[in-house]
Amino acid sequence: MGSSVTNAATPQKPDKEIQKRTFLIFLVANWILFLITTFFLWYISYPGLYAIQHWLPMIVGAAFILFHGIVMAGFGLIVLTIISKREILFSQRLRNLVLKIYLPLTISAPLTILARRLFNISKEDVQRSFIEVNNYLIQVKRFGLSADKILLLLPQCLQHSDCKVRIAKNILNCKQCGNCQIEEIIRICKPFGVNACVATGGTLARKLIAERKPKAIIAVACERELVDGISDCYPLPVYAILNQRPYGPCADTSATMGRLRSAIVHFLSGKESKQELEQPWAGTA
Repeated sequence: MGSSVTNAATPQKPDKEIQKRTFLIFLVANWILFLITTFFLWYISYPGLYAIQHWLPMIVGAAFILFHGIVMAGFGLIVLTIISKREILFSQRLRNLVLKIYLPLTISAPLTILARRLFNISKEDVQRSFIEVNNYLIQVKRFGLSADKILLLLPQCLQHSDCKVRIAKNILNCKQCGNCQIEEIIRICKPFGVNACVATGGTLARKLIAERKPKAIIAVACERELVDGISDCYPLPVYAILNQRPYGPCADTSATMGRLRSAIVHFLSGKESKQELEQPWAGTA
């Protein structure tokens, strides 16, 4: 099984720019629909608002313009960051706010569901696209954190399914038999002094975050859990690494070790190996 983790076939890497573009297109399309809807609601409510107080429609309209102006600025900063490949001054919080507000809408909105069916795009494709955008925004930002401020969260399914050793409370309980990647993860984290924990679910993950109070998180999980985690942890930066599932979900999964190590280096020094960080769908390295 030790060799099968490393050599198992992995999905072919899709084009990264298409991944980013998928989420951004859905993001903008849903915002335009929301913009039209809110304008229509304001328009039909104008007479009633005016009847209450003649200046009330103007105040509601100004709030409408301000809100959508902030959203437009956030969209623009996301696109500029991707194009320029560098952090735009004071833009991180605004971009994160836009992603936080529109993330659930983008993935689950009726327009997105309809478009996915028309163009044969799976929900997982949209989630992967969001993960790619999220990671890219983290890649262009410099951090320079100490090791104790970085928390690596791992899923239970990385552990060999036949293993009887309990590592949920302490990953160092691993006997390092080589049948799964836990041994390799320990070897990567130990020299840096980065804490690695196995989270058996979202509740435990939130508890670990509350206890350890990290400044940045590296998370390994499936699409749904990564997207939920990125949203729940806001404004904490979460660098997401999608696990590989050659034997199906929640059993003997694996992750790209080169990318995991590069993410640690990036949070510690603000530098990263671009070649490794830009291989999100590769197998273990």
